[in-house]
Amino acid sequence: METLAAPDMKVAEPTTQRALEVHLKARWADRLLAHFAPYAERVPHMAAIMGPSFRQEMGHLLGDARFRTLRQHCLAYEGLRKRGFTAIP
Repeated sequence: METLAAPDMKVAEPTTQRALEVHLKARWADRLLAHFAPYAERVPHMAAIMGPSFRQEMGHLLGDARFRTLRQHCLAYEGLRKRGFTAIP
């Protein structure tokens, strides 16, 4: 009896838990920062770091927050926006 596996699993590179967490943190941080980037000039002290290294600087400000925390905050903010909340907390 032949087992069916996802075709990409055969060629996927092995990964570690740490590498997965780093990837997910970057992904959720980018998604969260995408909400605030258009308003950077109106947020105190955010306009000063606008430039080519904006994402990196904002990533440093997020510190050692785990991706789960960033995910919760991002999804909560997106939920508020769906309900018509437009102010930046």
